Amino acid sequence: MIDKIVSHYRIIAKLGSGGMGVVYKAEDLRLGRPAALKFLPEQVVKDRVVLERFQREARTASVLNHPNICTIYGIDEEGGLPFLAMEFLEGETLKHRIGEARFEIDELLDIGIQVADALDAAGSRGIIHRDIKPANIFMTLQGQAKILDFGLAKLQADQNRSSILDSNSPTLDAHLTGPGAAPGTVAYMSPEQARGEPVDARTDIFSFGALLYEMCTGEMPFQGSTSAVIFDAILNRSPTPLTALRPDLPLELERIIIKALEKDRGLRYQTASELRTDLKRLKRDTDSGMAATATPVRVAPRHRTATGSPKATLVIVAAAALLAIVTLGLLYFLRGRGPRVIDTLAVLPFVNSGAATSVEDFSDNFTEGLIKSLSRLPPLKVMSFSSVQRYRGQSLDARAVGRELSVGAVLTGRLTSQSDSITVNVELVDAHDNRHVWGERYIRKFSDLALVEEDILDVVSQKLNLRLSDDDKNRLDADQLYRRGLHRLRTRTAEGLKKAIENFQQAISRDPLHARAYSGLSDSYNLLVVYGTLRPSEALPKAKAAAVRALQIDERLAEAHTSLGFIKFRWEWDWPGAEEEFQRAIELNPNHGPARQWYANYLAAMGRTNEAIAEARRTQELGPLSLILKSHPGFILYLARRYDEAIEEARKRIELDPTFFPAFRYLGLAYAQRGMHREAVAAFRKAESLSENSVLIKAELAHTCATVGDTQSAQTLLHELLEQSTNRYVSSYLIAMVYAGLSDKELAFSWLEKAFNERADFLVYLKVDPKLDLLRPDPRFANLLQRMGL
Repeated sequence: MIDKIVSHYRIIAKLGSGGMGVVYKAEDLRLGRPAALKFLPEQVVKDRVVLERFQREARTASVLNHPNICTIYGIDEEGGLPFLAMEFLEGETLKHRIGEARFEIDELLDIGIQVADALDAAGSRGIIHRDIKPANIFMTLQGQAKILDFGLAKLQADQNRSSILDSNSPTLDAHLTGPGAAPGTVAYMSPEQARGEPVDARTDIFSFGALLYEMCTGEMPFQGSTSAVIFDAILNRSPTPLTALRPDLPLELERIIIKALEKDRGLRYQTASELRTDLKRLKRDTDSGMAATATPVRVAPRHRTATGSPKATLVIVAAAALLAIVTLGLLYFLRGRGPRVIDTLAVLPFVNSGAATSVEDFSDNFTEGLIKSLSRLPPLKVMSFSSVQRYRGQSLDARAVGRELSVGAVLTGRLTSQSDSITVNVELVDAHDNRHVWGERYIRKFSDLALVEEDILDVVSQKLNLRLSDDDKNRLDADQLYRRGLHRLRTRTAEGLKKAIENFQQAISRDPLHARAYSGLSDSYNLLVVYGTLRPSEALPKAKAAAVRALQIDERLAEAHTSLGFIKFRWEWDWPGAEEEFQRAIELNPNHGPARQWYANYLAAMGRTNEAIAEARRTQELGPLSLILKSHPGFILYLARRYDEAIEEARKRIELDPTFFPAFRYLGLAYAQRGMHREAVAAFRKAESLSENSVLIKAELAHTCATVGDTQSAQTLLHELLEQSTNRYVSSYLIAMVYAGLSDKELAFSWLEKAFNERADFLVYLKVDPKLDLLRPDPRFANLLQRMGL
């Protein structure tokens, strides 16, 4: 479509696509202005009733000439496909803004007034949007709010009723109603929409109230894991009070939003004009400092005296003098004292709100990890997890907790999981006077929670006014760099692993005795071999030197024994030595997930299937917030040939994070052995796209293509692997695996021999890998197992 002339528009670029069609940036050749062209999906064109309704709605919406509504220029058709020509906007929707940083009160009110003005203009003409939500409010670069898709919401509803909407669209809102459902987006629906009743302008006011609530707090007022749960909340439950989530909000704003969210529309704002008036009044009061917040200051009543009397004047002068003396004395006193240092802290168990896993598996793990990290702040005494466990699920006063535990500050938080992300709300309270010291809200992928922990540590050390020596600061910097490296190591991508090495090396330069950083460095080099970047001969000396150095610094470090066990298992084939290192790591720290993860791999490779599965399950319990640990049973179950269970495990991980490629890899492996070849190819293709062109996944995809008879694709992929092997590491075992899929036994054994000589990665799974079953009856296979000590 690019550069194509459509009507009197020239297509310049594609802007996006989704269930409602494709949008292009275009140039209006008649007027010389930019425009946006939205082509409707072909499914809509086939349904003449839906198309006629859309055209009628679009004509109605086109009469809305308002600065806060995206202007529709016209309706036209090209090649049988109808399209809308509309105003071209530069900026982003509120959906992208919410969660990045919280809105300040003045900005929030300014946007709210603009949206209310637009809704009033539409309502006065009898036009209802039906789908007010963050994705339909656009913020231009100049800070102007624009409501999008007036007229399209009704079309969207009609599509839902007709089962036309493509539910697999990548840009489809996760809370959009499904086929046969009431029109709208579930999380922002009014009660009358949820009940399928006729709607009017007050429906848009309710949705707007939900939008304002989310702008204030970053959370939707009505939440749930399914549409049914959300419907129940909309119809029967009140949202969490705004000021409980954000105490700095004016009380009047809370009242406005509560009135907009009235379930009985007779008690709701009757027009957007009324709502706009209240928002404007609040903005005036806020700008003048008259608006009351959730924590108002109580002022003692004043005693009147006759104005102008000498006695009154004398009293006022005396009071002013006394106030000046007290103020100066207080300032002098405070300046001498400096900021109050708090060196004792309790981290209460984080509340688990709507998370996909249990409280114990989810919030407790995060709380315990945070306690361990905070304990590394040198002057800070942090209460142990066992000391705070009893407070789980209780509504507590920070002062009371402070007295019971003898701490100066209390850190509380709440975790909420939604689709592939997690929201972390955290608050630091001074236990001396219940003063709110700091609070923040983070929205991250599950795999990015380590960065949240890092930020919390940085802020807490500042807010508690901890006095740190230069050595302490260096150690803290080293810890921060270590955590950052650990986060990147967990991505399992080549780029992530290279950056992890940089972070670990920087940590070591800050603190040469940082044993964990040496262990992380070892693991990074090991995994660069696994994912096809470094050859074993190049990585092994660096990995082993780093692991040995970590043990020299701290012989009781579980991470270091795990790193050395990995080397003995994957490269040195020292089976007893590897098991000894893994068991020693688990003995030192039974909760160290990677030790159990690699021990499970070792047990599986040895053919000790039941032990391997049990260890993998234990690994999963220890790492509810680590996707690599959480997904690990999928691989072990695949090696154990329990394919249905492996598929189920992989699907669960993909639900948590659809960008985590190892889960797609495990899914592809299990699908292939289950005979679901089309699904296997799709899973491997997805994994390949997410993994920066991993040679491992390319080889497994080639093997799958070969086993289903797609020899041409298998040969093409094999040729690519052989070409790549000239400038990067490609395990000979992987090449052998592809030839096994092509039923070429001679070349398969030839490459297995090369793999043996180079101690290639993945050869350790020779005994159990289902992909090599074709070769097992051959005596050469048994001979190779014997030479490896398997």
